[in-house]
Amino acid sequence: MKIHFTKAEYKQLLDLAFIGHWVMTAHEAGGVKNPYDAIEQKIYSHAKAMGCEDYVDYDKASDWYYNTALLEEELMGFLDEYERQAFLNQF
Repeated sequence: MKIHFTKAEYKQLLDLAFIGHWVMTAHEAGGVKNPYDAIEQKIYSHAKAMGCEDYVDYDKASDWYYNTALLEEELMGFLDEYERQAFLNQF
């Protein structure tokens, strides 16, 4: 199967991958691998080809893709608000 994305659509996919991964794994201890890592890695691996290399770094030694601070900074405001609303809705 092939799916074609514009650069803007791919950036939205990066956003969704980061947010989804964060929501699904933020409660885990650092360094724990989980089933969501593989799909995130697959999505991140196309960042350079899609012109989004400012958002994803690759570490050759560990053979792992990481989101950059830029991607995190762009999305943490949303995640902070998500957490705030989740907390407020508990009561």
